[in-house]
Amino acid sequence: MQPTSMAAYESIKASIGKMEFRVYHALIQYGPMTNEELSVLLKKPINEVTGRTRGLVLHTGLFGNSMPLVENSGMRRAGKSGKTAIVWQIVENL
Repeated sequence: MQPTSMAAYESIKASIGKMEFRVYHALIQYGPMTNEELSVLLKKPINEVTGRTRGLVLHTGLFGNSMPLVENSGMRRAGKSGKTAIVWQIVENL
């Protein structure tokens, strides 16, 4: 990771909660995933993951400006129930 990328990563880590950071880090490390996939990976109930994903989508910057960290990738994947779900990805070029 480049020094500027590392600085941005550390800044983000300091600005979000512990569980939000675990979701964010999982998406960096493993790539785009659904909430269900994140739930399984992180060994957390789905309701804990969906709220954290939403928080990362609605994240605001230091000055109250909209600064989403996660976004809809435009893809959908089927979950255990057979229903399709949004595949989340990290916002590039923060």
